[in-house]
Amino acid sequence: MRNFNLNIGCLLLLAFVILSFSSKVHAQPDDWIITQLTDNSYDDKGAQIYGSNVVWEGHDGSDSEIFLYDGTTTMQLTNNNYNDFCPRIHGSNVVWQGSGEIFLYDGDTITQITDDSFVAYWTQIHGSNVVWTAWDGNDFEIFLYDGNSTIQLTNNDYGDQMPQIYGSNVVWEGYDGNDIEIFLYDGSTTTQITDNDIRYDIVPRIHGSNIAWVAGQELHRYDLFFYDGNSVTQLTTGQPVRGEGYHSIYGSNVAWCGYDGHDWDIFLYDGKTTTQVTDDDYYHQIPRIYGSNVVWFGSHGHGSDYEIYFYDGSTITQLTDNNYTDHWFAYDNRQIYGSDVVWQGSGEIFLATRILPPIEAEVQITPNTLNLQSKGKWIMCVIWLPEDYNVADIDVNSILLEDEVPVGLVWLGDEFAVVKFSRGAIQEFLSEVETPGEVELVVSGELSDGTIFEGTDTIRVIDVGGGKNDEPPGKALKQLNRNRKRIKG
Repeated sequence: MRNFNLNIGCLLLLAFVILSFSSKVHAQPDDWIITQLTDNSYDDKGAQIYGSNVVWEGHDGSDSEIFLYDGTTTMQLTNNNYNDFCPRIHGSNVVWQGSGEIFLYDGDTITQITDDSFVAYWTQIHGSNVVWTAWDGNDFEIFLYDGNSTIQLTNNDYGDQMPQIYGSNVVWEGYDGNDIEIFLYDGSTTTQITDNDIRYDIVPRIHGSNIAWVAGQELHRYDLFFYDGNSVTQLTTGQPVRGEGYHSIYGSNVAWCGYDGHDWDIFLYDGKTTTQVTDDDYYHQIPRIYGSNVVWFGSHGHGSDYEIYFYDGSTITQLTDNNYTDHWFAYDNRQIYGSDVVWQGSGEIFLATRILPPIEAEVQITPNTLNLQSKGKWIMCVIWLPEDYNVADIDVNSILLEDEVPVGLVWLGDEFAVVKFSRGAIQEFLSEVETPGEVELVVSGELSDGTIFEGTDTIRVIDVGGGKNDEPPGKALKQLNRNRKRIKG
């Protein structure tokens, strides 16, 4: 295992390049911003997204290299004399293949995690865990890197391939001596999930302990199956389902491309019922899902100009409308994060970001009378989110008062969050922009999926000398106790 530290010396060695071109903003539907991340004479492809990070495979004029956009700047992660390809991303971690080996970038350092005679395929990542298929001289086997060392999960006389990973759970398709079945490794034990007479159980997808795959007696004529950690449910019967990566899973939600008797449409299973999302004369394919959001590409005919479509659980929005094909590959599996979408079109990489109005939070600020001359340390705020949202999903570093004052301390409960802002910072801010009297303050932040929340509360601002605290000690705590009672009641 070889480490490449991206310090100044290695920046020179690796030619870690900051690309200087400006991203282009394209015409887009309402409430969306579409940004062209690349603009060159080479084909850029294989875009994947996680958070604000987008990774893809591009050409530097000599061979294929790996590029990373962090929401602001594009970096060239590799610069060598061989092809680097098939990047995958989770968080700030990026994994890819190059010269028959696998490399991992953790946000600072590039590590070569394989160094053997086996050629690696189907690399996937979750956290610092990486899984792949490699030829061992006899057949394909499954290997797992856990951030420290590599474990060979399979060692048999049959082919094991198409691994997917979520946490320490790894799923793959493998031959059991009779036909191809689905196998699951849970961090300690391998279980054969399927054991049937169906010839092909293939292309598993995993999220948590839930797995979706296609199965059929003939190639390209499949039904879709779902495993919830305990039992298997057949989601389709007799309705042809596209295989080879044409389905996607998030929690208990599964999206796929199925034939409705006329053409190929998008279907969505929500853990209980199946909805046909599209029903038109278009040819829709390769959906990807995040929560209840589904994205795919479609056209009037197979092989014609494909456009990108987004479904938010109620409405379909066409994101692109041009004279070239917008798409991704069947085995790419991170084209959506929250409501952000990436794809390739005309040899370039594009990012669509949805601009949603903030969800309305309830906030209560104490003290409700603030003396600009007081010498207290903190201003406290209690935050309640709407019923369908969880305060545990709040990105605590995103919380701001009046888009100016950052949060100091945070406590996340089951029902509400308690945050503290620097009293001195708020007093300084208010003394510059407000005169004493009734003042409405806005508290905002983001959830882990990028959803913005915002709430307001009105306090009274006074400016009285003397240097005393503006409320008796313990009053804020009593206020919080009243808030807790209100929640329980």
